[in-house]
Amino acid sequence: MKKIFSINPISDISFKSPSILGSVIAVVGLHGYFIFTAFGSLYNLIICAIALFLLPSPYPVLIKKLRLILKNNEIERVGVSKLLNVYKKNEKLYLGTGFKWQPRHLRLLQEQLDAGFDQLSSKRHGSFAIHNLDLNNGKDLLMSVSDLNLHTIIFGTTGAGKTRLFDLLVSQAIVRGDTVIVIDPKSDADLQKKIALTAAHCSRDLNLHVLDLAKTQHSSALNPLGTFLRSSEVASRITSLMPDTGNSQSFKAHAHSAITAAVTALRIKGEFITLKNILNELDHQDLYPLILEKFIKEIRENLNDASVNEFCKQLEASEKLLNNSELKAFVSNKTNSRKDGGSLLFKLEKIYGYLCNNGLINTDGDILTLMSVAKMDQGYYQKVTASVMPCIRTLCGADLNSLLSSEDLSKQHTFEKIAANNGIFYASLNCLSDPVLGGYLSKLLLADLCAFAGKLYTQSQYRSEIAQKISVFIDESSEAAGESMVQLLNKSRGADFAVTIATQTFADLVKRTGSEAAARQIIGNCNNKISLRLKDMQTAKLFTESLPVTVEPIRSSSISFSESPSDLDVNYGVNRSITMQKCPLFPAEALQYFPDLEFVAALADGNLVKGRLPLVDIH
Repeated sequence: MKKIFSINPISDISFKSPSILGSVIAVVGLHGYFIFTAFGSLYNLIICAIALFLLPSPYPVLIKKLRLILKNNEIERVGVSKLLNVYKKNEKLYLGTGFKWQPRHLRLLQEQLDAGFDQLSSKRHGSFAIHNLDLNNGKDLLMSVSDLNLHTIIFGTTGAGKTRLFDLLVSQAIVRGDTVIVIDPKSDADLQKKIALTAAHCSRDLNLHVLDLAKTQHSSALNPLGTFLRSSEVASRITSLMPDTGNSQSFKAHAHSAITAAVTALRIKGEFITLKNILNELDHQDLYPLILEKFIKEIRENLNDASVNEFCKQLEASEKLLNNSELKAFVSNKTNSRKDGGSLLFKLEKIYGYLCNNGLINTDGDILTLMSVAKMDQGYYQKVTASVMPCIRTLCGADLNSLLSSEDLSKQHTFEKIAANNGIFYASLNCLSDPVLGGYLSKLLLADLCAFAGKLYTQSQYRSEIAQKISVFIDESSEAAGESMVQLLNKSRGADFAVTIATQTFADLVKRTGSEAAARQIIGNCNNKISLRLKDMQTAKLFTESLPVTVEPIRSSSISFSESPSDLDVNYGVNRSITMQKCPLFPAEALQYFPDLEFVAALADGNLVKGRLPLVDIH
């Protein structure tokens, strides 16, 4: 009778379950018998009423299961008003509905995995059994907003719901009043629409800026080189776009010097540092001596130092410079491509050295690089810049100059301006149509964000001017994976950055970063980990490795026997044992059975939750 009246709560909502069928048949039969006999006498009626009251009933569980059946294929929708109310009431982040995952759920799930998932959802690509392990699975899942600064990574296969989770997270960042920066390599139209509608609902639509590479005529302009302190920073960002293998690797250091020189020349001339201007400046190495001459002349005029003027006069008058042996060696050096400018560079180098050695000015490494590149052989210079020119030209297409190299300050945006105005920025990179351009731009945007975070982190006075949290969202993060992403995750918390990234598989990160160690470094810097459905077991195991551990029973048995040579007796024995083995709180193989929009999340506060995402509904 115990088996008849016990209902297995882990069965995948099916009325074909033997335990449920047995309970239903037994209880309905007994109820029918009692009700039929109750009309015989008052005594029978009292006995039947007591029996019905005391008899174990499956009805409550059946009703709950029936309600879950009706709800399973229904996708919950949540409005911006509810998101706003949740934040105002709790100052928490809403992650959908679900329950806290505990060891008892793991035991039930192990039994379900052994029995198999026989009921799959044709609409949602998975089984609802895992979420139904707890019948009270409709509780609101809330997360501390402050934990977002510890960064978040989202795993999920194609179609599992990563972008819909971005809808929920980005909408709440807008509702909270954060400065929001979204980098979307795949250009999801629904995500862009949700951002625009949420911004309008919160009266922030005037501060929304959209950079769309597929619709350049309707896009906002943004300078991806907007924040830097030294010319070499810009050079590092651009050369990071070059491949690290083949001939490009051998020229990468020299290309870095050439770009540093070009940016330094632009700064001396007082021109905007844009991709287009850098490209133009790289073609005019022959003008670098004249730019340096102007620079040295301005320093001399500002100093107005008698000793400097006297040194320059002596330098010009000493033994007719053209016959000077030191000058002859300088001019005839094969690394000096411009013999006619050799004497000028010689004088400028001597004067600059005098100014630095005597403490009149501080030595500037970028100026020394400019001098070095100015002396470089023209043929060799063209070779070292040939490897980086294609990267810059890709970012300087005819329709891109107005977006990425605009010099109109009223239209050009930078991340500093966006943060200062508490704005919202959405970059649609259209990587499906042009993966090379989208990949280049995503890396430049991340590098600029790193520089901006560094400025906030090191300059407390500047940080006080930007009071809002800066929420950064990077979908399909493998397109932008690299050193800049590692730095952003590793060091931006002090600048009040909250970074959320999404990827499909661990292999995607490994391929883009170039090593498994770098990919693990990205994942390790994210304290909040969320997994939707995963078909790749390497990624699933990587996710579950970081979860809290519990113990599971491992049952084993062995049978032994022996025969006596002297008689026909057979001795045998049976050994049974149960050992407890440590295992993750959620098994990796179960992640492949998640329906769309279902997830498990390991939060920074130590909690593990099983949840179901709603769709953001904006009217």
